[in-house]
Amino acid sequence: MTDYAPNYQEGKAGMEAIVVTKIAAASISAFQTVKLASGDDEGKVTPTTAATDHVYGVALEDASADDAVKVCIFGRCKVIVQASSSNISVGDYLCASGTAGRAQKATTNGFPFAIAEHAATGDGDYILCTVGVAATAVA
Repeated sequence: MTDYAPNYQEGKAGMEAIVVTKIAAASISAFQTVKLASGDDEGKVTPTTAATDHVYGVALEDASADDAVKVCIFGRCKVIVQASSSNISVGDYLCASGTAGRAQKATTNGFPFAIAEHAATGDGDYILCTVGVAATAVA
């Protein structure tokens, strides 16, 4: 895994970012994509698990189930990507992937949530992205 933004100095999210505090429905790692949970965990967040998941934002810290977790819902932050099946280029739209908590290049099945600011070719790479893309399927 490669961190393509090792010198990102603004912290875990950019100064312009909108960060909210949510409760984790499951264990979450920093920079994983998260979605809103349903059922008994309604209102909490949990890692995404499918390309068709609607990404709520990117977790900015580790959290255990029922702990508070900060989530970037708009602005710049790092995200973990799954790039083995389709390389990510600068400017590509990102969506959830089939690997828990990882983003991938948006496909016809995905709902974009961010734009890649770095290229990536490996699974588990960290890149900067801009969260806040409208959630419409890629055609």
